[in-house]
Amino acid sequence: MQSNFWSYLLETTETIESSEQTISLNQLESRLQNIGFLYEKTFDPVDSFEAYVALKLINTISQTIQSNAIQENAI
Repeated sequence: MQSNFWSYLLETTETIESSEQTISLNQLESRLQNIGFLYEKTFDPVDSFEAYVALKLINTISQTIQSNAIQENAI
């Protein structure tokens, strides 16, 4: 399960970085939200601290985008 998490995270990173394809803020938020839904309560901070922190960051960014605290043209 953890290798799928890291693979999906890497794929998301490469999609964002890609100069061949643009990603909207809504698409980014949806992708981050999917990661949050798929892996919530999967990682224990004692056993998988790095994955737990990464997931917490993903969820925080997703919630920030969702609450419109980030303006689309500000990124």
